Amino acid sequence: MSLEPVGIITILAGLMVLRKGPDLGILLLMLASLLGAAAAIKLPSLGGASILPAHLLMPFYVLATVRQFGLGRLLRTLLLPAPGFWLALFVAYGLISAVFMPRLFMGGVEVFSIAREAGHGSGIVMSPLAPRAGNVTQALYLAGDLALFAAVVVHAGVALRVVVHAILLAAAANLGFAALDVATNALGMGELLAVIRNANYGMLAGTDVLGLARIVGSFPETSAFGGVTLVYFAFSFELWLRGTHAQSAGPIALLSLLAVVACTSSATYVGLAIYGGLVLLRCSAALAMGSGSRRDVAVALLTPVAALLAVLALLLMPTHWNALTDLAERLIFDKLNTQSGIERSLWNEHGLRVFFETAMLGAGVGSVRTSSFVVATLANTGLAGLAFIVLFLASGITSLAGRARDRMTDASSRAAAWACLVLLISAGLTGASVDLGLLFFVPAAIVCAASKQERVADRCRTGACRGASGLHVEVACRQRRQGATPVGAARGAEHRHWRNPSWGPDTTAWT
Repeated sequence: MSLEPVGIITILAGLMVLRKGPDLGILLLMLASLLGAAAAIKLPSLGGASILPAHLLMPFYVLATVRQFGLGRLLRTLLLPAPGFWLALFVAYGLISAVFMPRLFMGGVEVFSIAREAGHGSGIVMSPLAPRAGNVTQALYLAGDLALFAAVVVHAGVALRVVVHAILLAAAANLGFAALDVATNALGMGELLAVIRNANYGMLAGTDVLGLARIVGSFPETSAFGGVTLVYFAFSFELWLRGTHAQSAGPIALLSLLAVVACTSSATYVGLAIYGGLVLLRCSAALAMGSGSRRDVAVALLTPVAALLAVLALLLMPTHWNALTDLAERLIFDKLNTQSGIERSLWNEHGLRVFFETAMLGAGVGSVRTSSFVVATLANTGLAGLAFIVLFLASGITSLAGRARDRMTDASSRAAAWACLVLLISAGLTGASVDLGLLFFVPAAIVCAASKQERVADRCRTGACRGASGLHVEVACRQRRQGATPVGAARGAEHRHWRNPSWGPDTTAWT
């Protein structure tokens, strides 16, 4: 095991999280998630696998959350009827498959996988199915995703604003890394970012397409940067559209959109087109029904006009129009005919073949490399894994239905849901494994935390919370009876007293 300088800093940050609590933890974790090309720890015994800073910091955040709220609260987020129950089943099946399936079908199935062992070269190669380092690392990632999801559900239930601010700050920092990448490449000083590009991945920084520099930011390749930036754009834009955190979310959304357009990632452009079309349809429907806000109306009316004016302006500049059409043809329309497109199509085709050759059980998490999250799920975890993840997603979607909550909670949960959808679209196009990552499970936890708050409010209205203990029930009842909210330093999970003194001593249960 080799501890890198980034890893030392990450461990020190983790110790600080244990001391200060989960509020600082979620902030540092979201920032660490941007270091997608950095290795905190390298593991030669696992073929040179790299542990990213976010994965190293994640246990510190989860532990800080457990210390603050208790292990029982985290475990309750994984019980029926919570969506986390289906995620827990998916992860449990994934862990079992990683252990047994490569041995059950060993040698009988050919798979595409990442070759790290000596003798296999590097990159994606086809080889007989056998236990490999990817089974261990991907299984650990899934377990970490589950723990993170449970921790954020509990944390966001009492400090939602803190979690939302952490995501927006990470979105802003992502733009900063993009600007730094562009500047260092333009000045020929790309080696300055080598300290955060030390993972054992193929680094595609400093490349161009048709003379246009490709932006990678703090990630190993353009598609990774584009996918992350698109998620941040969707989250911040949805917040702005609903008038929540508009002063910060608006500029972040605009700059993220510009970064997405400039990144030259084919999958990102397709994801942006799908998301943009859905938003335009939604805002147009709201306008037609007379239920849209002023910003819905502006999006529905101004977006087509702006697009038309942009096309007309480009038509008046033939040089720029030809360059744009050449770029679109190269990145989108001819993508499947390129070497990359042919390889990715082959991975998906073979992944589906593996799914059937393993009797629809899957070859085990970490065994098969594909270029689509759906195909990866089928090839690695089989029909059962796909069923569990679909039930998790469906349960999360249904949790958004029902009566309106307070404005901030409602806007945050719906923005988080759209961010999850955008990431699923990107993963469906280019996802290499079953691990959707931190940037999916944090917004997903926000959605589930909001639904939990509403169920608590229902219990308070019906009187079912009388005699019950726990922070959510007590806080919900007090807010509804007195009409007060936590303020200042008392906000979030660390508050002990509330504004209204008529409540008397705080009797909230913290066990």
